[in-house]
Amino acid sequence: MVAKLKFFDTNRINSQSGFDFTSADAARADILYDNDNSNRLFSNGSNDSTPEVWIIEFSSVYNLDALAVFNHNIKSGNVQYWGGAAWVNFSPTVNWDNNTAANNYFSFARVATKKIRLTMNTTQTANAEKFVGQLRALTSLGDLLKNPTEVTPKLTPKDFDYTTANGGSVYGIAGIKYQATVKFNNTPNVDQTFLIGLKIRNKPFYFYPCGGEGQTDITFRIDDMYLVNFTGAVSPKLAGKNLFGIGIDTSITLKEV
Repeated sequence: MVAKLKFFDTNRINSQSGFDFTSADAARADILYDNDNSNRLFSNGSNDSTPEVWIIEFSSVYNLDALAVFNHNIKSGNVQYWGGAAWVNFSPTVNWDNNTAANNYFSFARVATKKIRLTMNTTQTANAEKFVGQLRALTSLGDLLKNPTEVTPKLTPKDFDYTTANGGSVYGIAGIKYQATVKFNNTPNVDQTFLIGLKIRNKPFYFYPCGGEGQTDITFRIDDMYLVNFTGAVSPKLAGKNLFGIGIDTSITLKEV
């Protein structure tokens, strides 16, 4: 039903990071990590002859094994990490060449680094300002052995609905938040242990339903990566009620921060 879903720690790019941009306004760098894909950080006066380079220094050395770049207009460019003495390519490399997609996810062999460098050379519309909506430097929390048998998403509005004195309706909406129930059949012990570990860490994490293999369906696209809390219990049950030895079914509930 879905590609192997993924779980990541919070973005290593955050308010404690340092930012060095060619022309973009570093005072607005929070756009890159505000979990709002619709906002974008722009270069200022760039064109296809002028690379826009963004160096981001984390608050500490972190292990990275994935990058997400959402709502961007990069046609050609790359991302590298600081290896201690020089800028180094990830393996496999993270780069764009004649790219036409607005959202990209890259996974690579884990590296330990304190800095990354995003170089944007050309844009999908010639000589436009470079922009990025979300830039996420990610550390995997681990993988499951088995795919879920069911992911039931729900897009819940934060809204109000009042009835006026004459019986009319006043309605407004301030946003929509994601939540999902994820169910597994015959869950192996290692997956049950991983899910319990997610629960007891008691911190938000990124839930990536498509696992980087995006579909066209909403909530399973490349840019549908959600910062969630594990709000419910880990709910294991015997697949055959009172019959031992035939597996455990498990379900979890996640809600967007």
